Amino acid sequence: MIVTSFEYEKWQNEYASRANDVGKATHGDSANKQTPSVSGQAFAAELSVEQSKQRDSITESNNVNAPQHEPTFGEEAFEYLLANRLGVDKRTLDELKAELEALESERDNLIDKETLNEAQQQRLEVINERIDALTQLMQDLVEQASERTAEHEAQQALLSGSVNDAEKHTRRVFGS
Repeated sequence: MIVTSFEYEKWQNEYASRANDVGKATHGDSANKQTPSVSGQAFAAELSVEQSKQRDSITESNNVNAPQHEPTFGEEAFEYLLANRLGVDKRTLDELKAELEALESERDNLIDKETLNEAQQQRLEVINERIDALTQLMQDLVEQASERTAEHEAQQALLSGSVNDAEKHTRRVFGS
């Protein structure tokens, strides 16, 4: 995935505004204790899925009869690193994307036909429902992974804090 400077600036501005909104909400509301990093990761995951959809729709509309674009090594590496950072299982995500692409191509083939019989119309409805379900599954997968990552980071922060406290206590006891 190639990110233009305009998209990068847009992402940074949205990320900053969401972090500020979450910061204001968490300071005023003690019931909602979501850290900016948790909301930031969820936002990044949502933005990634959204950009992927936008890129796919733009690519499909611009290149109806064009050959498929093979992702470059850099694009694949970036996607892998992003998935790894978010804690998403890249293989599962790739399987879902492949199934989505197959369903979308089948849907496009059915839509291109001038007339559809009842069985084809039912198949089109089933395909559209399956596409929606897979898209939601991908979003849920990314959200769950970001929640797990945030929990892990919170645990690490607590552990590092308790280690620092233990070191301070040891220094006081032994006079170092």
